[in-house]
Amino acid sequence: MINELDTSIPAPFLFNGLKHHRQTILELIKKSKEKGASIEEVSIVLKKVGNSMIDLYFGKLSPALIEAEIRNELIMHNFFYQEDYIDYINRSSKKYRNLFLSDGSEWTLLAGRDVKRYVHIHPSRGSKYTRRVNALACKTAILLMIFFEKEIIDSDLLPIVNLVRSDFLGASPVKSHAGTRRLQNVLDLLKITSF
Repeated sequence: MINELDTSIPAPFLFNGLKHHRQTILELIKKSKEKGASIEEVSIVLKKVGNSMIDLYFGKLSPALIEAEIRNELIMHNFFYQEDYIDYINRSSKKYRNLFLSDGSEWTLLAGRDVKRYVHIHPSRGSKYTRRVNALACKTAILLMIFFEKEIIDSDLLPIVNLVRSDFLGASPVKSHAGTRRLQNVLDLLKITSF
């Protein structure tokens, strides 16, 4: 099921891979194609991404390795169990902590709202192997890569982009090709031929 991709790391961790992990997005694209998912089904899954700016990690560490490194660090410093972890986060004046992983990327740790997933993690803004992208552009790129792959290469994309935005993402249309710059940045990050 394509819905499972954003909860691929175990509790107590909360990590939205569709929002923060390039490889998870590529897996969603691949699985959606393999399973013949409908554009409506994928659009529903993409609602979890939200509509703001997101920090997208494009390094080599899988979600499982990210989780393992953070888990080991928390255990080593006696901050893994819920009460200790919440206290560790709350002692910071910013109410979050940052942690560097083996590839040099930096990750932000927050207190999750869910008692079962209290270690909320995401890549730190401006971190190595992380790029800040527009969430709507990211969702548009994902739908284009799954359902309009040929058109990305062979067609004038403006009408297709506007169809995806208005009919499946509930967003206003783009007026010109200049308005697709954010989308192009995401397509480039996901290694898609530019238009």
